[in-house]
Amino acid sequence: MNNMFENFVKMKTWLGKDVTGKAVIGLDAGTKSIKMVQLEKKRDIFEIKKIISEIRSNTDLEVTRSEAMKRLASKSKLKGASTVSTLSSRDVIEKFIKLHSSSLRRINDLMKWEVRKHITFPADEAVYDYNVHKMENSDEIWVHLAITRREIIENQIMLIMEAGFKPWVIEPQSRAIQRLFLNSVQPEEEFFVAVNIGSSSSTLIVMNKGELRMAREMDIKGDDIDNSIKNMFQFTKEDGEVAKREVGFSMAIMNGAEVDPDSDEYIIYSAIESQIDSLVSEIRQSLQFYLVQYEKDDSPEKLYITGGNAQIPNLVPFLEKKLGISVGIIDPLKYLNANKTRGEDEIGSGEEFSVACGLAMKGK
Repeated sequence: MNNMFENFVKMKTWLGKDVTGKAVIGLDAGTKSIKMVQLEKKRDIFEIKKIISEIRSNTDLEVTRSEAMKRLASKSKLKGASTVSTLSSRDVIEKFIKLHSSSLRRINDLMKWEVRKHITFPADEAVYDYNVHKMENSDEIWVHLAITRREIIENQIMLIMEAGFKPWVIEPQSRAIQRLFLNSVQPEEEFFVAVNIGSSSSTLIVMNKGELRMAREMDIKGDDIDNSIKNMFQFTKEDGEVAKREVGFSMAIMNGAEVDPDSDEYIIYSAIESQIDSLVSEIRQSLQFYLVQYEKDDSPEKLYITGGNAQIPNLVPFLEKKLGISVGIIDPLKYLNANKTRGEDEIGSGEEFSVACGLAMKGK
């Protein structure tokens, strides 16, 4: 199967024509904002036809996700469009399972048992799908299994339909990030790690020779950084987010300069550092698990970061110093021809649209 949860979406909602090769919109419905991207493909090059978001500020969260989605649909003038959307990484269990190729004869039954092994809720509440990849020059296969609760899928479908869109596919963030890399970034490295650092969830993926090899939810996310700054300064959470994006990591402090420990610069650095250090620890643990699982002894050639929190000033040199590997930022607008507008507003950088762009590539 190529589309996580696709059969469930088609069965429960829209039974129209297959839209492969036609225009779809990528819809990334986060907690703080809903991002939407519509792409066109011309001569094997993706171009952004429309890019738009509806932001729910920290002081405006009484605006429900449903209301925000309806506002976005109205602004975009794309009601009735087919959507590829994603679930938060915290709502999806993803497992990569190694099997002998002879297992293909009974793969459906095997996956039913795997689902039962990895859930803590009743099996009849589970919705799952999987992809099978055969290893080169080997009798082994790897299966990417994704599981979520039926209620979560149904709520997502209802949210999309109430806004006036047509659900086509719902898939994990990991697949959208993988697609973005393969279809636009096309990194030179064969073995690399990518981390999407969102406000309410973060996802780490490992890719090797274009194949997804690991996907996991990270404990640290943008909201944790905002709260850390808020608690140290007695700020509002919104002010904490502004300080994170405008001040970030001081290069002077990073390089060992003496700085007043009571200064705003030092306190903000310390607040962000406490959370990013935890993220670094998670990345290391994930890589160690990956290397053991795949019986490898080499390290990834590069770490890529994306998502809204990739914009934290000097985050790249901080991570390079901590991890000892090259780090790069992925802004999809650098790879996709785009009119840099969000409605009538100017878009500075597009890291926050990475997942939406990867989703929109699904129909091409």
